[in-house]
Order: sequence, then C-alpha cells, then structure tokens
Amino acid sequence: MNTWRRTEGGIYAPDEVAGAWERVAKNRYVAHVDMLGMSQLTLHDPKLAWSVVSDTVIALRRVMALSYRVNGRHIKIADHVASFTFSDTVLLFTKGDEAEDLRLILIACLELFSQGLWRCAPFRIGLAHGLFVFNQDENAFVGPPLIQAYRLGEQAQWLGCVLDERVAERTAELKPALKGQNGCDLVVKWMVPLKSGEKASRPVLAWPLSHRNNLKVQPPICAESFYRGFIQLFGPLSNLRPRDRAKYENTVAFVNAMLTA
Repeated sequence: MNTWRRTEGGIYAPDEVAGAWERVAKNRYVAHVDMLGMSQLTLHDPKLAWSVVSDTVIALRRVMALSYRVNGRHIKIADHVASFTFSDTVLLFTKGDEAEDLRLILIACLELFSQGLWRCAPFRIGLAHGLFVFNQDENAFVGPPLIQAYRLGEQAQWLGCVLDERVAERTAELKPALKGQNGCDLVVKWMVPLKSGEKASRPVLAWPLSHRNNLKVQPPICAESFYRGFIQLFGPLSNLRPRDRAKYENTVAFVNAMLTA
C-alpha cells in the first residue's frame, strides 16, 4: 500500500484525531469498473469466472505499475490513484483532485479498459468527482461520486466509460490536453444508450482512439467480429438476450463512429 493511502484514509474511533472527517474527507475522482455478464457467468461456470477475475487482477496490477512523463516530470499512476477489487468490480480513486490526479485516473481507466478487451473481459466504467472518504484497512468507502460513478456505468448499455460533467469540464482544462496519438480529443460527447431504452448525450472516453492499434479488424467493424473473443464466456452472440446483444451492437456503433470520422 502506498504511503498516501494509509495516511489519507479515515480511521475508526477511538482515534478521533486521525479519523476526523474534516481531515480525511476530500474531493477526489472516483471510477467504478465492473464486468458485463459476470453474474450469469459465475452461476454457469464458476471456474471460468474465477479465471476472468484473476485476469482482471493481473491487468489492474499492470496498469497501476505504469508511469508517464508529463510537463517534463515522471509521474506514476500509483502515486495518484489507488484501487480496490471485489469480485469483478474494481474501484479506482485519487489522492485528491489536482490536475495530475485527474490525468492519471483517466489514463488508468483507458488502460484498464484496453487490458480488459485484450483479455476478453467486457468492462463498463463510470467516473465522477466529489467528496469521498475511505479506509482501505477496513475496506470502507463512502461518498457521492462512488454512487454517481456506479450509476453512470450501470445505466449505459455498452462497453465503455462515461464521465460526469464535472470530470469532463476539468479534463478540458488539462495542460497539456488529453489527446490521442493523432492529436484527437480523448473525451467526446456521445448519445449513450441507456437501460430505459432512451439515449442521453454524455461525455465519454474515446477509447477506440487511444488504443486504435490494438484492434485487429479494420473499421467498419461488425458486431460478430467484435464479439468473437467473448464467445468463450457467454456463447454465440445470436444466443444472447436481445438487451445483452444490444450492448455489443451499441459498442460497435461507437467504435465505428470514432474510427471512421
């Protein structure tokens, strides 16, 4: 555990000074990451589900070990972002809400999503900003951005990452800007399909642009080609329930729009 996570976290009474709300409750960026279809997979094939969870842990370790050079400084993701894993759910949260905290949790989300696709784990992510307190010794986490991040990810009917408006606004202020390899913006507006059957214009991470070289099939991509790696988990695309099949079709529509614009 990094030093900041131990010193910044809240501690239960009777240590009232160390656990004082005013000391530990800070504005942070919080990402909620979960995997589509995990409940059904666990009931159907717990051994395979365990393999997927294990792959997720390995992917997370690789992401947290990454570092980048920004504005002439070498910065590590783990110095700004902490993680907690429960089954197929990953919680990411930052040390504070400085620009470097935001940049690195955005990069962590992009990298974890990419690692998930490479390992055939279909992630959906919500990322929000607000007052958040934690105690990793006790696995305790409280704050509105956790609820908001969960709702943003859970409502979206696709594989992707949805941001709240505050995160998007602050991302637009980053210097240098968060750009892809070709100088393209990595936060875009998209009409995100929702569980209600409606669509809502929301800021999202343009992961096809940040990791376009990872795609083995040239656009336009069909849903069957994109889904091929997930057959081992959920069976043929044609056998999925219409609402589950639509999640992959919605994802492919986003991929094609990003790569053919």
